[in-house]
Amino acid sequence: MDLSKLKGIKDRIDQRSEGNNFSNEMKFIISNGWNVVRVIGDPEYMLRAWIKDGQDPAGKPKPYVIKADGPIMAMLNQLFNFTVEKSVVDGKNHRVYDLQVKDPTLFKSLQDAGWKVREMYLTNCIPRMPQKDSADGQMKMMSAVYKHTQLLVTSASEMGVGPMAMGALAAVAENYGDPEGYDVVFKRKGSGFDTEYECFSAAPLNPEYGQYVKQGALTPEEMAYACYDLKAFIVPTPLAAFLADLGATIQVIDERLGTHYLDSIRDEASREAPPETKNGAAVAEDPIRATFPNDAKLESCENPQCGKEFPAMWPKCPYCGTEYNVS
Repeated sequence: MDLSKLKGIKDRIDQRSEGNNFSNEMKFIISNGWNVVRVIGDPEYMLRAWIKDGQDPAGKPKPYVIKADGPIMAMLNQLFNFTVEKSVVDGKNHRVYDLQVKDPTLFKSLQDAGWKVREMYLTNCIPRMPQKDSADGQMKMMSAVYKHTQLLVTSASEMGVGPMAMGALAAVAENYGDPEGYDVVFKRKGSGFDTEYECFSAAPLNPEYGQYVKQGALTPEEMAYACYDLKAFIVPTPLAAFLADLGATIQVIDERLGTHYLDSIRDEASREAPPETKNGAAVAEDPIRATFPNDAKLESCENPQCGKEFPAMWPKCPYCGTEYNVS
């Protein structure tokens, strides 16, 4: 493999990408109808949300990857707990959220800001159908042109597929074995909450899609395609970033619902080892201090085992939990 050529291709893809190094032309969208692909490698599980800063509603949403067993997910599970009910108006299934009934104003503000998390599965694939290249508008076999796998997605704005599509693929694997050894076809129908996915082992004689099916093992050329390092994209966002960006909104949630999520997130953040760098810049050694307001007056905690500084008007030390009467 010519690694220098491969690196040049990867650099070109990254330069055209929009968010998390996934360019739109290097995604394969499962659209309505038949979609023939060869799945490559193990899928990775990810919980992700695009959330807008509550203090800057005009700003752009930012992507957050959420730890499944962490305090952020515990909060979101409560905020977006729902039941599914069939509407007497249109006869379709709809989600009825507990918070929407209890506090519709808070629910709408969180929903509008993008707080609802999506459960996604990331996987590399080689599509067998031509797509339009946004670089020149021509229909191409994109993986073959760029010598790179694509990301299997359910829409251009997503980074992967949801549980229904991945569950359908898993059912095929139970019957036919490792799907890396044969093409599969996804069939999508419906929209919104009523979207359904089916997945089959691709049949080369099928009159609907058989012309796209490639049987047998990957070719040497296909085996040399670069693949996305999916693990690099599922690393949870540091809790310090949640506190810095969304701490004020979390405080509002606590006040409205009588919860204590802000305290638990600060406590967890104090024990979370920050990464050495983020976007090429050094990360502060103290993730909690990074959440302090820029103009805050700081006082030292009176607990002799702590003694760390924090904003004077905070009723509790975010490091040790010592409570104070704030007048």
